[in-house]
Amino acid sequence: MQRPAMDYDRLACDFGAHRRPNPDVLGMLASIAAAYGSPRMLEVGAGTGNFVITLTAIGAGTLRDDQKRAGFVDIEEHPVLSQSDMTSIQPYRDKAYSSLILISDEAFACGISRLEDDLRYGPIKAEAPYTLVIARRPEE
Repeated sequence: MQRPAMDYDRLACDFGAHRRPNPDVLGMLASIAAAYGSPRMLEVGAGTGNFVITLTAIGAGTLRDDQKRAGFVDIEEHPVLSQSDMTSIQPYRDKAYSSLILISDEAFACGISRLEDDLRYGPIKAEAPYTLVIARRPEE
């Protein structure tokens, strides 16, 4: 089954209305930047990382290999687990997460109904795991 293509130009308004920098990730990045003397930073990639995990499992090249080939050193991984209380389902109603575009209307409606039911009992505990890959490129 072929998945629909994402039209991020069309989705950008809803994404922008609900997406903010994660404070836990931002805090980790700020502490790393301070440790390196406020270096130039490049953000590469987003999402779940499931492709990199799978490629690594089958022995294919990964971002880490590309970093080494490009001359980066001191490659480190910093896990960040962000925990929060979900009190509103509006971002989900607005499909502000691209994975929601890929599910059927029936499954989406069912999920929204379940979230509404669960929120009647109070905030829903949420966790978002991140992995920051930090590397340094020596001055040439």
